[in-house]
Amino acid sequence: MDELELFFLDLNEEETDLVLKDIAEPCSRELSQKIKARAGVGKSTDIRAFPLIKLLPFAAVFLLVFAATLAAGLKGGLIPASKEPTTLQATTQQPPEDNPLMVAISTGDEDIIQKLLSVPGVITKETLDFALNFSNLISYDTLRSIALSVRDSLGSTGLDGLIEGALMGDTDKVVTELSMRDKLTMNPFERLAFFFAVAFCDSEAVESFVERGYDINIKDASGNSIYAIAEKYGNEDTKQYAVSMGITS
Repeated sequence: MDELELFFLDLNEEETDLVLKDIAEPCSRELSQKIKARAGVGKSTDIRAFPLIKLLPFAAVFLLVFAATLAAGLKGGLIPASKEPTTLQATTQQPPEDNPLMVAISTGDEDIIQKLLSVPGVITKETLDFALNFSNLISYDTLRSIALSVRDSLGSTGLDGLIEGALMGDTDKVVTELSMRDKLTMNPFERLAFFFAVAFCDSEAVESFVERGYDINIKDASGNSIYAIAEKYGNEDTKQYAVSMGITS
């Protein structure tokens, strides 16, 4: 008899109820009810009154679901979500072969990108989102050029207000957007908004991020500090702010 059999054989009704206790996910509650029904919990005072072979398959599936729920930290939060910022990962997204602009974006060829931005028909509503996924290959200046071209062609960038304000260097918009958010999720695009603010906005925007929990020492996908980013893009105000915070390289 293996360990799983021994485990369930020793359970009385109360202990079985604890094992089969419903967890947050609806699919797990339904599975729990099925296990209880098949095992006859509630109809007898002892689980040993039921054939063990009828219980084991359902119990094994239940334990797998329970383990997966623990690992994923699904609704209800069996495991608190990590507060560590997510880093922007390189994408494997493939460009449409019939769109030369997206092909150039995916290769990081900024000279070709700049030339193609003026070609009619190459800008689509997916262009900017696609470019943001390749922000590790493209300079922030080029990303801003793409955003401006998308807005001129389509009438809107389609971006979230925070990232659009930061990319366009609109300090007031960034501060306003941040003031309306109780908590930052620190997802990859929110982090990208922070680095755009470092490059293009006044230090007030950067301070607003820091006040809401952003680590002033975090670096972008290329390993640049806020000082290095501000210096690269000629943002003296934010550069001086970085120095005042002890970041000088």
